[in-house]
Amino acid sequence: PLWVRHVCASSAEGGLVPGREVMVAIRPEQIGVFRSPPQGKNNVVPTTVEDVRFLGDRYEYTISLGKEKRVLLLPGSENLRTGDKLFLEFTADKITLWPQ
Repeated sequence: PLWVRHVCASSAEGGLVPGREVMVAIRPEQIGVFRSPPQGKNNVVPTTVEDVRFLGDRYEYTISLGKEKRVLLLPGSENLRTGDKLFLEFTADKITLWPQ
């Protein structure tokens, strides 16, 4: 389950409906990134580093997130490798749901 506090309920269909798809929105800087599962946290999603690119002052990590691939930009001090496991935390008060 995904715990949230903010919902955008305006849409032509009348807002959120159980069983209907939603778009989950969160600013990238609000996502917690951990190398091991954080204790006592909700909304933690495991992921795997698929690709690493060094961009001078930071790294670009392509990660698998379910069936999708996403890109994380992290400081140059992170030093992750392809195949490393990560855990992403999506804090409930930083998430907004939008009806699709």
